[in-house]
Amino acid sequence: MYPNPEKKRNRGYLGYDSSALPPRDRQAGHFLSVTGQLLFGYLADRYGRTRLYGIELVLVIVSTIGVATTSNGYGDISFLALFTWWRFVMGVGIGAEYPLSAVITSEWSSTSSRATMLSSVFLMQPVGQALAQIVGVWVILGENAAHGLHEKQCGLNSLHEEECKKIIDGTWRIVIGSGAVKNKPGNAFRDTQRVYGAPPTANSGGISMAPHQNGNLYPIEPAPRQFSLEDLHTYFIKDKNWYYLLGTGMTWFFLDVSFYGFSLDNRGTLADLWATTDRVPLTPDLRCWESTLPGGTSLVPGWATGGMPTWQTDVTQPCNTIYETLIEQTKQYLLTVSVASIAG
Repeated sequence: MYPNPEKKRNRGYLGYDSSALPPRDRQAGHFLSVTGQLLFGYLADRYGRTRLYGIELVLVIVSTIGVATTSNGYGDISFLALFTWWRFVMGVGIGAEYPLSAVITSEWSSTSSRATMLSSVFLMQPVGQALAQIVGVWVILGENAAHGLHEKQCGLNSLHEEECKKIIDGTWRIVIGSGAVKNKPGNAFRDTQRVYGAPPTANSGGISMAPHQNGNLYPIEPAPRQFSLEDLHTYFIKDKNWYYLLGTGMTWFFLDVSFYGFSLDNRGTLADLWATTDRVPLTPDLRCWESTLPGGTSLVPGWATGGMPTWQTDVTQPCNTIYETLIEQTKQYLLTVSVASIAG
C-alpha cells in the first residue's frame, strides 16, 4: 500500500495496473487457470468427478491460506515470489472449479431444473465477489473502530505510518483468508455424494455402492466405456453439436474481453466512471497539503513529484485517507459490478 513511486506502473488498487504482480506473472496465472481446467477435466473423466472435486477444494483451501500468510523470510525469501507461487496454485484450483462444479451440478439435476441449477452455480461468482467486498468493509470498519484509521489519517500523514501499514497488511490477509472458510462445507458435503458409474463394490464417503440384499440381487453391469475420438467426431461434426459449443464459448469470450479486458472491475476504472469533476491538481491549496496532526508530516507534497500512491485511485479526491478510499471503492464496486451481475 506504500510502494516507492518509481516502482509504480499504472493506476490501480494494489498496483498501477490493479495488480501488485508483474504482467508476466498475471499472464501465467491466467494460463494456469486454463491448465487447471484442461488437467482436472481429463482427470475427472478418468478418476471420477466427485473425487477430483474434493482434491480441487483442498487445493483452493491450501493456496488461499498460503496467500493470506505469505511473508518475508529472514533475508532470503521474496514476498513477491512466495505470493506469486501460491497465487499460481490457486489459479490451477480455480481453473478446475469451473468445469467440475458445472458438470457435477448438471449430472445431479433433473432435466426440468438443470438450467436453473447451472444458473445458480454461476450466480455464486458475483455473489462471492459481493460478499468479499462486504467482508472487506466489515474488517475496515472494525479496524477503524479499534485503531482509528481515519483519525490517524492513514496514507496522508507520516505520523502513524508504521502502525497504518501493519493494520492495512492485516486487513487484506483477513479478507483473503476468509475465502478458505467457505470451501470447507463444500468439501464436507462432497463426502455424502455417491459416485455414480462406480463399480458395485466401490465405496464413496462411507456409502456402499453394492446392492443391499444378497449382494447379487441385480446383474452387475459393466462400467461405461469412455468416449473415443470417433465418438467426439460423431457428436460434434456429424450431429453438428459444435454450433452449441461455439456459441457458448464465444459468449464467454466476448464477456471476458469486454469485462476483464477493458478492466471494468479495476478500482481506477471505477473511480473514473464515478468521477463528477476533473482531476484535482496537487497544489498547496489542498486542505491536506499541510499536516493537521501535531508532530506529523503530510505525504501529499511528495505526490506532486513522485506521483499518486497505488491505493489512491480517485484523482478527484486526493485528500481522502486509505479508510475513506476503501469504503468508496467498495461502494462503487457493489453498485457498478455486483448489483448488475447478480441481477443478470
